[in-house]
Amino acid sequence: IALEPASEDDTPVALPLNRAREFSNKHKYLFSVKWQGYAEPSWEPYTSVKDTSVFELFASAHPALRLTK
Repeated sequence: IALEPASEDDTPVALPLNRAREFSNKHKYLFSVKWQGYAEPSWEPYTSVKDTSVFELFASAHPALRLTK
C-alpha cells in the first residue's frame, strides 16, 4: 500500500504497517498495481484487486491491515 503522490514528480511512499488508517473503510483504499506488459503502474481501487490471487497472497502476508473479508 502506498500514498498517492501529490504530483507526477513525487514517488509513492510505502506506509508502515503500524500506521493508523486514514479511512475506516478498506473500499476507499487504492493499490499501486504494476501490470504485466505495461511500463508504469496504475492506482486501482480495492474492488478491482480484491478477488485476485496475488492480492490474496498480499492480504495474508499483512494481516494487520485486515483486508480480507
